[in-house]
Amino acid sequence: MIEKLLSKFSINNDRSSNVSKNIIFLMLVRSLTMITSFFLVRVTYNFIGNKAIYGVWLTILSVLSWINYFDVGLGNGLRNKLAESLSNKNEIEAKEYVSTSYIILGLLVSVLITIYLSVSKFINWNRIFNIEAITENRLNIVLTILVIGYLFRFLLSLIKSVSFANQDAVVPASILFFSNLLVVITLYILQILGFGGLLNLSIIYSIAFIVVFLFANIYLYSKKYREIVPNFKYYSKEKISDIFNLGIKFFVIQIAALIIFTTDNMIITQVLGPEHVTPYQILFKLFNVFLIASSVILTPIWSAFTDAYTKNDYNWMKNILKKLILLMIPLVVGIVIVGYFSNEIIKIWLGESLNLSGSFIILMSIMIVIRIWSNIFAYISNGISRMKVQFYTSIIAAIINIPLSIYFAKYLNMGNSGVVLGSICSLIIGAIFVPIDIYKIIWMKN
Repeated sequence: MIEKLLSKFSINNDRSSNVSKNIIFLMLVRSLTMITSFFLVRVTYNFIGNKAIYGVWLTILSVLSWINYFDVGLGNGLRNKLAESLSNKNEIEAKEYVSTSYIILGLLVSVLITIYLSVSKFINWNRIFNIEAITENRLNIVLTILVIGYLFRFLLSLIKSVSFANQDAVVPASILFFSNLLVVITLYILQILGFGGLLNLSIIYSIAFIVVFLFANIYLYSKKYREIVPNFKYYSKEKISDIFNLGIKFFVIQIAALIIFTTDNMIITQVLGPEHVTPYQILFKLFNVFLIASSVILTPIWSAFTDAYTKNDYNWMKNILKKLILLMIPLVVGIVIVGYFSNEIIKIWLGESLNLSGSFIILMSIMIVIRIWSNIFAYISNGISRMKVQFYTSIIAAIINIPLSIYFAKYLNMGNSGVVLGSICSLIIGAIFVPIDIYKIIWMKN
């Protein structure tokens, strides 16, 4: 069925052909990444050897993912502006966008590292993460390694925006796969040799990702993107405003997503305790398979829609949107099946049973379906820079998410189920109004 639906993406033009190729290769790479991710969970869990500390590790990674939003939308602004320049075959403008973005982000990373090193020693991280099993000094060292590693990775990750703009969606996926693979292999070897613990994990995790990202930058700019390699002489003040005028809208939406999707671990840690983070994250990672599957299709769609919208190709956009909605059917069926057998799957996966409640599993299933539906229209909205409705619905969702999650989890005694229900109530707003807006902009024009 999937193959038949994918064949309908072909509409006899280069854009559709490129999208189809990206989808096929993304299926392969994301499948490998998914398999590697499952091994990564098991290897990391065993490497740490403590359920509570593993929950802290997941919470730390969740909080550190906030760093990805510190670019104030620069990455996504670059993605759209660079895609437009490439679509119009304006090579000089493309160089200016890439060079300016690297210089600005490099300065930002330097400032952030300086600020962190200045204030981190005055912060009681044990209290923030609600953990006593790790000494204050050891936790501070772990966080310093991870924060600096994340910030360097943050700068190098601009190569992903450049690849997306070039409609090479398989590149970012490949970077993630090789990074995870390197971490899994290294942790497995170290565990055999008798090494373990949170500190060693933070070192390996940081180094592995930096190495892969650095290699990707060097290789791609020397082989594939030589025409737009970053250069100080192409820095342009004018391009800063171009990127940030669009990027600030992405930034607000990103912050909203940050609040909705990455504060759950912190809420659970503070309201229920860090030991409750593990079952939440394990179930989410199980269902995350379907978010990954949908992103295989949606990832190349973003920049393809930028190209189509720039060239007023509305027929192409209508046709692709219909196929995207059809592709939800097998995903929803899969979510129902996995939800029904989720406790059995987790027992095989981890080697122990978590005995998750039926209500928790059902609510997580509903949230994943809503996210897949919403992402279809969010990716299109991002691609055509139609941000107004998504902008306002995201702000509303972000405002209500935390209080609703705390209310359901703590005051209605719903536990993890309450946190998921809070996310569902937040997401449903955009799931209704953004599709209506996209329908207007695509179907009302010829």
